[in-house]
Amino acid sequence: MIASMTAFRRALASPATHFRTLHAIIPQMVDGVPLVRRTSRFAEAIGTTAGGRQIIIYSPLSARAIADVERTAERVCAIRSPHLGEYRILRDELLFTNSLGESHTGDIIIEELPAGEPFGFGSSQSSHALGEGLVRLREHLQHISFTHNNLRAENIIVGDDGRLHPIRLHYGRFGGAYDDFGPLFDLVASLERAERSENGERSENKGKNCENRGENGERSDVVTRYDTVANEEQKQNMLASDAPSPAYRVTATPATNYSADEIFAPHEGFARARRGGRYGFFAVEDRATDNRFGATDDGVGVTDYGFGARAEGLHVAIPFVYLWADDFREGRAVVETEQGVGVIDKRGCEILPAVFDDVRYDVSAGCFEARLDEQRLLFGYAGEPIDNPAK
Repeated sequence: MIASMTAFRRALASPATHFRTLHAIIPQMVDGVPLVRRTSRFAEAIGTTAGGRQIIIYSPLSARAIADVERTAERVCAIRSPHLGEYRILRDELLFTNSLGESHTGDIIIEELPAGEPFGFGSSQSSHALGEGLVRLREHLQHISFTHNNLRAENIIVGDDGRLHPIRLHYGRFGGAYDDFGPLFDLVASLERAERSENGERSENKGKNCENRGENGERSDVVTRYDTVANEEQKQNMLASDAPSPAYRVTATPATNYSADEIFAPHEGFARARRGGRYGFFAVEDRATDNRFGATDDGVGVTDYGFGARAEGLHVAIPFVYLWADDFREGRAVVETEQGVGVIDKRGCEILPAVFDDVRYDVSAGCFEARLDEQRLLFGYAGEPIDNPAK
């Protein structure tokens, strides 16, 4: 039986009665409500164990989600990699009831979060140190034949031990093609250029010409250092720009600025955001974002780990009233309230009422598959019921 996000959140609120072994877990809370996020295959939450360790707890949203990661979890446990943390499946760990009051159990995945900070703009480390860390990480992953398949800044923690630690290992596989480190080296190059610019301003204030040089007068070496690491195409990307990526801008400029705990990359003119434990949407201009907002394809960013975001002049298009919300795709967004999961349009109007255990949006077909207890129901783009064809 697959637990809904609502059931998972309820379990986190009362772990002593809803988990077999994680009964002492302390989940990350906002305004008294456990903070739960949804990715493509899992609902996830951050918690602290009785021993003080931080872990990510994953609850599958489909029957295949656990099966897809079984072999990866087994291999990760076996190799004891210094870069890969604990990642294992807890069978029948979750105890929950459906809307009919029937008791069920579900599998849970836990992943250890190393002590550290986010990779990239959120890191206090120099670009040189981050670049060196990337080199070591790439060599190690190739040595153990592990491919992460979603290796980007928001899925890497810079550990207190100096190592780079990939997280969300359920994307990964042992064997196959190696990860593309090009975008990560691009980011390091952007950080190096920002450092170089800052150091140049300091030197200019002192009346010295230190263009392209660091504080000690030595030429900044992040770009040249990795000539032997990045392939030719990656090197050209690294050298293509003299400035960091632009921060995203907004069209509306009301008198009051709004802050948010998390701001995700814009989709179709709307930026999903979380404030005070609730999700809503800002109206934004559809332009590129920089890594400080770090949203992935699954809608999870570096701000997930407590690094606040602030957006100047954002216009709230849909109020912050949802326990969870997905990005807009083809004018529709899946949202969750205390009553369940539903669908809204860009005006915030209900397309499907928020009464379901889960809703999946098939963008290519323009229809929604909703789950309510053991029933699976199909709805069209406008929310109209679709009868299943006779078999």
